[in-house]
Amino acid sequence: MKFSKYQELIRDTFKLIKDKKIEEAYNLINDNKDVEGGKLAVIYEYRFSLAFALGKNEEGLQLFKEAVMEHNFFYPPRNLLNDPSLKALRADPSFPELLEICQEGNEKHRYSGEPELFIQEPIKEHIKKPRILIAIHGNYQSLDIVKEKWNPDSYYNHIVAYPISSELTYSNDHVWNDRQHGVKELSMHYDALMKKYNLKTEDVTICSCSTGASILIDCIVNDLIKAKKLIFIRPYIPNFEELKVKFNVLKEKNIDVYIQCGDKDVHCLPWANLLSEELDKHGVNYKYNIIEGLKDDYPDNFDEVLTDIQLFFNS
Repeated sequence: MKFSKYQELIRDTFKLIKDKKIEEAYNLINDNKDVEGGKLAVIYEYRFSLAFALGKNEEGLQLFKEAVMEHNFFYPPRNLLNDPSLKALRADPSFPELLEICQEGNEKHRYSGEPELFIQEPIKEHIKKPRILIAIHGNYQSLDIVKEKWNPDSYYNHIVAYPISSELTYSNDHVWNDRQHGVKELSMHYDALMKKYNLKTEDVTICSCSTGASILIDCIVNDLIKAKKLIFIRPYIPNFEELKVKFNVLKEKNIDVYIQCGDKDVHCLPWANLLSEELDKHGVNYKYNIIEGLKDDYPDNFDEVLTDIQLFFNS
């Protein structure tokens, strides 16, 4: 089976792995290793990991060496040391040297990016009484995608600000894995925006996608940033147990919350369900929009979701 879109390839490969169809996943990723727009570092990771999982140890080692030595990719040392499927890799005499290369790459490049903030303003007449949407990207999500979905034209003439995490992965994608680091950056951007536009809390809406949700909730419940409206698109919240004990803040501050997730999103649906349940327990005003048949993506009819968000917030 051939894929024309990288994200679809990764999604279907992951699903096969989840269903324990390892050989099918291995064949799929190998058959599509040259997919247009593919992230080669990630494709190599799937290929060597699946090769080792199938007992194809020589092939797995060769792929790993190609990735590290020829392409200068580096992989998270914690994964290399703890992934059960990589036991044969760790047993190889060359592993310590390869691990050291990855450790050096991780230390050198993880925070080699810069915290950035891009802003799009609506036409001048809407700047007189500014309202702002802060749109937080998800892990591995490009700025172009966020701008396409959230901009002054699509989101009701708001100023739209896009914080970009400085934390990078081995594939040079921007991520929010270091929560303390991300909280610091988001708080910094928020303070700058409030000062620049002289905003009031009721004029602030904050949207997050996937792992950006963990940073957003942390900042809100710990009173580092303030907003009247929160939007969670397919939230991924690994620190949920720690944060949920402070959810009373959302009720006390009268914050409205909108959640959207696909019912086929294996990564984020469990977190979206937990978020909904906890908001309900605390009596927070929220709406949970589960979209039938949707996997880990924005729905094709996202303009209808935007309308639904506006109707909810104005009700």
